Amino acid sequence: MSHLGPNFKLDLRVAMRRIRASPGISCLIVFLLALGIALNSTVFALVHALILRPLPVQNPSGLYILTQDILNLGSRSEQPFSVLEALQKHGASFAQVAGYAELDTACRTPVGPARVRAHVVTGNFFSILGTTPLLGRMLTPQDDVEGSAELPVVLSYPFWRSHFGSDPSVIGRSVTISQHSFTVVGVLREHDNGIQVETTPDLRVPLRAVLSMSTDPEENSYRKLDFIPFVRLKPGVSPAAARDEAFSLLDSTLAEETRKSGEPAYWRERPLRPDSLETGLSLLRPKLKSGLLLLMSGVAALLLIICANAGGLLLASSYARRGEIAVRLALGATGRRILAQLLTESLLLTGLGCIAGLALALFATPLLARALPPLRDLTASTLTVSLDLRPSPPVLALSMLLCLLAALLAALPAAIQSAGVDLHTALRSIRTTRRQHLRWALVVFQAALCTLLLGGAGLLTATLRNLRTLQPGFDAARIVTFTLDPSMAGYSDDQSGVLRAQLLQAVRRLPGVRAAGFSSRGLMRGTGIKTTVAPAGKRAPRSEFLNTSLNSISEGYFDALGLKLLAGRDYLPSDVNAKLPQPVVVNQVFARRFFPGEDPIGKLFGTGVEVVAKPEKRIVGVVSDAKYRSLREPVPPTLYGFSPVALKTGGSFVLHVRTHGAPEEIIGPVRSTLARLEPRLPFYEIHTLRAEVDDSLWAERVLAWLSSAFGIAAMALVLMGIYATLAFAVAQSRREVGIRIALGAQSLDILWLLSARPLLFVIAGAILGAASFLAASPFFRSLVYGLPAVNPTAITVSILLVCNASAAATWIAVRAALSTAPAAVLREE
Repeated sequence: MSHLGPNFKLDLRVAMRRIRASPGISCLIVFLLALGIALNSTVFALVHALILRPLPVQNPSGLYILTQDILNLGSRSEQPFSVLEALQKHGASFAQVAGYAELDTACRTPVGPARVRAHVVTGNFFSILGTTPLLGRMLTPQDDVEGSAELPVVLSYPFWRSHFGSDPSVIGRSVTISQHSFTVVGVLREHDNGIQVETTPDLRVPLRAVLSMSTDPEENSYRKLDFIPFVRLKPGVSPAAARDEAFSLLDSTLAEETRKSGEPAYWRERPLRPDSLETGLSLLRPKLKSGLLLLMSGVAALLLIICANAGGLLLASSYARRGEIAVRLALGATGRRILAQLLTESLLLTGLGCIAGLALALFATPLLARALPPLRDLTASTLTVSLDLRPSPPVLALSMLLCLLAALLAALPAAIQSAGVDLHTALRSIRTTRRQHLRWALVVFQAALCTLLLGGAGLLTATLRNLRTLQPGFDAARIVTFTLDPSMAGYSDDQSGVLRAQLLQAVRRLPGVRAAGFSSRGLMRGTGIKTTVAPAGKRAPRSEFLNTSLNSISEGYFDALGLKLLAGRDYLPSDVNAKLPQPVVVNQVFARRFFPGEDPIGKLFGTGVEVVAKPEKRIVGVVSDAKYRSLREPVPPTLYGFSPVALKTGGSFVLHVRTHGAPEEIIGPVRSTLARLEPRLPFYEIHTLRAEVDDSLWAERVLAWLSSAFGIAAMALVLMGIYATLAFAVAQSRREVGIRIALGAQSLDILWLLSARPLLFVIAGAILGAASFLAASPFFRSLVYGLPAVNPTAITVSILLVCNASAAATWIAVRAALSTAPAAVLREE
């Protein structure tokens, strides 16, 4: 900026006077740039938090998690405690090995009972991460010593804030977890999520606490739980060497367990790999990564369009001052001095826009976390969101870089035009028509970006429409789901079964209830239970592992969901204690896959991998197909197990109530019914099934809305740019047009003269944008549904929209030239 010289303060005062003299165009430039900077900074904050930001722990690049890829299940890291113990004792490649297991339990707090997520952590969990507490202390290996006087618990920051009112005196207080007393010994810092990015458990407890927390005999010891192990490699150890040693320990440990139990270990032969934990574990990253990168590209394109428009406005403003520039040159000003003045004005305007954009981004970024959908794990439990979207140095650095680039891009056209100005050129430009190649290049650029954005918006909007019009197979419009966990009140399995039966019968008697039933898993929650099935006498190869979805249900479930019985019969009360083979109901996909071309009623099948399936189950009914986890997922083969009393789901179950009228009207009566049966127990989740379906489309809906908004904004900006450019060109050509009319030119001749070039530039830009859209089509494949990523319709419609809108803007701008009076122009001369 040295060329601004010692006159910078004077130039700044003059620039401020110029801005006050033309508030309309100045406010427009500031608003456009603020919008572009705010959108880019906000979206990048989300991209940085979910994809790029290193885990906020000590030396995150040295942390690795041991992961296996399981067919039909995906990546998993859970291993028996014996594997974690073997890694800790015998792993020569690892400086430290820690792990945690997940448990859902009940906790009584000052605000009442709550169902919470607890992590059972090894004693070195916090030391391997280098975590320091906000209050109190962390858990240590001494807390795992049997016979200690107290059971310690560490609270997460969100749980401390919501259930204890951020009370700093919470340390040392007792809380009741699963009917046992625990002592609060520490509170974590905000966004201290362990190795997770956007979620956090409510509580962390030592290994020995499992005995006091679990009501299931199969999970009453930490040795019976599956743990997620993660390691810190020793200096000089490669991930490949660590992988080989970890897999060897895994294989030998599971082989020993198989020898003792006689049951095969399905995970034993799966390849093991150490995945870097530098950016942490994220539930949202796999789902949103492609969409976020696409969104980042969209807002970057929008910022470029905004810069092009701002540059065009500044260019027009500088050209309109050509008379003033001529006078200054005549009085002795140099071209360098004129350039400094114009550049100062441009940078002041763009600087104000950037400052406003940064302020808007700082305000909007924290709101993103509140807009996230409900996050669930593999058990469909709702998790606590703790995503850190606070401004970080990389986000602020990118925002400042964007501001600098936006300022330069917006100010550059006017600066280039003024750079070579001299007295002769300035005086001549007052009376001649000049070709503005730079402005038309900006039009081409804007039209190309607008076509690209509109094409993407069309694809994503069509995807959302396709998913919304899908028939899920159940009556989503009339169903409410109520999720309850009787263990929150200390219920045993038998007591839970009695409560379920009482609640189900009482709800069915309520006015307006059409049907009711419960299941172990809710629908449209992104997860579910799977098993491996094969016809009796046949083997399910390892490639068929987890080939069938499973849901445990009560009587009346099919009526509650609106599923149709297509063959055979529904469950009967006598099926509860039926001997092998157990009667089961399956869906159409199951019948077609395992018994193609046959009558499925009476067919026998069993479960297991690479074993001869025993005749354990007999099909007694076939029901219509229905979506299970999401609308995108093809309807899976589904087995409905009949478990009306004891559901093995950690005590929780989902009650489905189908109504005659509006489903929201039944929520109050069902709540009152449960309060009469058990005042201590609240439903911890209540949703209409329509809302659950909509939540499952959160990513598609946000991408469609934002891409459409970007497309519409881009269209408006392009129209503004084309209109301003053409109006400027018409003003430049006023003398030429007047002379042509005086010589006998017709209106159509003038219309063609002024509109042919801009429309050709727009068409060229639209074609360039279509080519860019085709080149980017691979990025759309994972996002679209029901249509090809290379979509001729989307491309054609985008081109037509850009061209037609540009033609309308051209006509509006040219109308003024058609009424030009030759006499008036000649008098001006």
